[in-house]
Amino acid sequence: MRPDRIRQPAGTSRAGFFVSVFSHYAGDEQQMRQIDPDMIRRELTAVKLGVSLRQLDRLAASDKIPEPYRFGPCCVLYSNREIDAHIESQRQAG
Repeated sequence: MRPDRIRQPAGTSRAGFFVSVFSHYAGDEQQMRQIDPDMIRRELTAVKLGVSLRQLDRLAASDKIPEPYRFGPCCVLYSNREIDAHIESQRQAG
């Protein structure tokens, strides 16, 4: 089943659900990290940063923005808190 078609089971927390989906698709080769329950899709992330989707992908590939969370090949999410912290650090840097 594709991760974008998985529904959250009743009675589970949103954060716990994302952790279980991530651990299922992460495999041994990826390092697990704490999942932020406040996740946003890449389209909204691009709007927040004022860039195109292609530019967003380039920034992520060059480690100029926080790394996205991948829940399989079709579901890429960014942490809203990490993106907001990145925007704030860029404002402070000048």
